[in-house]
Amino acid sequence: MSQLETVYSERTADAGGTSSASYVTTPTPQLLAATFVAGKKYLLLVRSEVTMSALGATGAVKARHGTTDFGGSEMIFTTAVSVNDHVLYHFMTVFTAVAGEDIEIQTKGDGANAVQHRFSTMLAIRLSDALVENT
Repeated sequence: MSQLETVYSERTADAGGTSSASYVTTPTPQLLAATFVAGKKYLLLVRSEVTMSALGATGAVKARHGTTDFGGSEMIFTTAVSVNDHVLYHFMTVFTAVAGEDIEIQTKGDGANAVQHRFSTMLAIRLSDALVENT
């Protein structure tokens, strides 16, 4: 059996945040396009802890490839108990790599309060070549 190829990136500290009401790309983690083989299928797993800078504020997080959002990846959340509580964001999908498209996480605040993320991980496992689909 051959070994599965993986691409991995993580953030192990608080990332600060943005209060922008528009999505902003987080500096890390990112999976760079150069680490993928275009045309090959990958299983993508994304995980992040997010919170807002004020109680009752609403923020959002999503994953994207290039300039395209992964369908179903957006999570909208409200800090309801404490600004110290973190909400866990998880997303998983199978995608076909496209040349020149990095994989990244984007966040947005509500215009007045910042969304913050930390302890984020991204893992892509190459499915093409090593595994046979539908068997």
